[in-house]
Amino acid sequence: MHVIGLDVGTTACKAIVFDLEGKIKGYSSSVYDVIIKKPNRAEQDPEKVWEITKNVIRKAIKESNLKDIKAICVSVQGDAVIPVDSKIHPLHNAILGM
Repeated sequence: MHVIGLDVGTTACKAIVFDLEGKIKGYSSSVYDVIIKKPNRAEQDPEKVWEITKNVIRKAIKESNLKDIKAICVSVQGDAVIPVDSKIHPLHNAILGM
């Protein structure tokens, strides 16, 4: 059995595929922008972060050459707010609590 560790941080997303003994089987990471609109106000494009997150997961799995991934552990950045509509589509950039 294998698991994915996923970190969706403030400036980058990282994914590691590893076995139950902790041996790394695959890894991928990618950075994304933090948008500074004014002092003490940071934002991110949630659609861009989501696309990068999906790509990082795919690349880590491809590098591992495994199909038996059974679980994922997720860590995310601190406080962030993403206003969404009734279909859960973002209405605005994510507002980061930095």
